[in-house]
Amino acid sequence: MASNAPPYSRLMASVPYDGWCSKGGAWAASSFLPVGGLITALVSGHIEDTLTWQYILVCAGCFLVSFFVLALLAKYCGEYDFQIWALQHPRNPISVVWLTLLVCFQSLESCNNEWMHKRRLKYGSNFVCAGQVLLGEHEEVERTLTAPQARTYYLGQTRFIKRRCPGDDVKQRSTFLLALSDEGAGGDGSHAKFKGCMARYFFGSSDMVARRQDEVGRRMIDQLKKDYRERRADFFKLQGPLEMFVITYLTYVLFGIDLKGDDLKVMTDWLLGNGGTAHYMYPSGYLMNNTKLIDKVAAIYERAPALQMFEEGIAAHAKMTKQELARMMTAVIRIAGKTGTLQLLETVLGGRSMPKYKGEPTGQIDVTRAWDGLDLDNRDELKRFTIEVARLYPPVNAVHRVAQEDFTCDFNGRSVSFPAGTLVMVPVVFGNLDRDFWGPTVYELDHNRPKLSEHFLGFNSVGDRNAGRICPGRELTLDICADLLSELGRVRRLGCAASTVV
Repeated sequence: MASNAPPYSRLMASVPYDGWCSKGGAWAASSFLPVGGLITALVSGHIEDTLTWQYILVCAGCFLVSFFVLALLAKYCGEYDFQIWALQHPRNPISVVWLTLLVCFQSLESCNNEWMHKRRLKYGSNFVCAGQVLLGEHEEVERTLTAPQARTYYLGQTRFIKRRCPGDDVKQRSTFLLALSDEGAGGDGSHAKFKGCMARYFFGSSDMVARRQDEVGRRMIDQLKKDYRERRADFFKLQGPLEMFVITYLTYVLFGIDLKGDDLKVMTDWLLGNGGTAHYMYPSGYLMNNTKLIDKVAAIYERAPALQMFEEGIAAHAKMTKQELARMMTAVIRIAGKTGTLQLLETVLGGRSMPKYKGEPTGQIDVTRAWDGLDLDNRDELKRFTIEVARLYPPVNAVHRVAQEDFTCDFNGRSVSFPAGTLVMVPVVFGNLDRDFWGPTVYELDHNRPKLSEHFLGFNSVGDRNAGRICPGRELTLDICADLLSELGRVRRLGCAASTVV
C-alpha cells in the first residue's frame, strides 16, 4: 500500500451525505471502504514505482468488487449525474475509484465519433464524459487551442501511465510533449524548448524537404503507385502497401533511414504491432511493456543521418541530449506520426467509411467519388480537400487541458461548477461540426466552403493560429496527403480510361 494513502477513518469522514449521496452513497461507502485506502492508492497511481504482481492481483480483485458496487450505485443515481458529482468532489475515495473505472471504459467509447455524437444529441454541446468536462462549442474550442494549456498524462480522453512515457530518469524530467504544460499555464518552458529541438532536426530541416524529392523518396512513391494498381484488394489492410509506405516513408523523410533487414522488422513491430499505444495507456500499460522494443527503436533513431550533427548542451533546447530526443521521437512517431497520418490517408483515399452521425448525411459520403472530381494539379485544392475530410472525420477527435481555476459552465440551461484541477475535454470534432458556425451543410463534404482553412480546428490549432502547441508534422502530413491524392489519382484515372477503351 502506498504510504500516503489516507487512513480509513479519514476516508469515511470524507464521504459526503448530501445530494445524491444520501440516496445510496452511504451504502456504497460501507461496502467499499474496508479496501478503500488500498484501492485509492492503486488507482491514483501512487503505486507505480513499486508495482508487483501481488499488487496487480489485489488491484484486480478490488476493481471487481468496487466495479459492481459502484455500477449499482451509478444505475441507482444515474451515470451522468453521478459523474458530475464525482468531478465536483475529486478527492472523495468513491470519486477516485469510480472515475478511474469510468475512464477505462468511456475513454475507449469516446474515441468513436459516432458515440460522441449520440451523447451530444442527448446532453447538448457541453457534458461530462470519460471523467472529463467536455466543452464543445466552436468558440470555446477555438479559445482553448489559441491559448496556453495546462496538461497532464492524457492523450485526449485516454489516461497514460507516467513511467511508460519518455523521459530522463537521471535528470528526472519528462520529455513527453503531450503532458508538458505551456509556460503561460504553469509549465517551465520545457515544452517549447523540446519542441524546438525536434523541429530543428526533423520537421524544420531542409534535409527533410530534399528527401521527399530525392531518388529514394520517389522510389517509395512509385512503388506505392504500382501497389495501388496491382494490389488494390489488400492496399488498406494490416501491413498492406499503404501501412508499409507510411512507416518506411516517414522514417526516411524525417530521419534519413531507408529501412531494411532487421531495422525494418524492429520498426514494423513497434509501429504496426505489439500493442502499440497500449504500452502507454492505463491500465493496459501494466500488462504490455514494450520498453525493450522501444530501446531498439531509439537506438535506430540515434544513429540516423538526421542526428549525426546533433549538438549537446544547447540552452535553447533545455540541454536536450541525443538520447532524450531519440526516445521522445519513439512516442511522437508511434502516437501521432504513424497513427494520425495513416488514418487521415486511409480516409482521404477512400479506405475508411465516413462516420454515420445519427440523423446526418455524413455516412453516405463517397470520398472516392469526390476525389475523382478534383484537379490533381492544384495542390491548394488537394490540401483543402484533405482538411475538409479531416473536419468531418478527424484522426484526433479531442485534446485535453487541466482547469487552472474553478469554473462554471452551462449544461442545457443548468449552471454547473467544477473545481480547479478538473480535466477538460476539448472536442475538436464538435467544434468542426458546430452548425451555428459552419452553417446548414456542416455534415456535408464541401472543400470549397467559406472559412475552411482559416477556422479548421485540427493539428492543435485554428487554421494557422495557435499558442505554440500546433502539431509540428502538420505541413508534412498535408503534403503527403496531397502527393498521394495526386499520384494515385492519376493511376485511378488511367485505369478508368483503359477500362473504357477495352
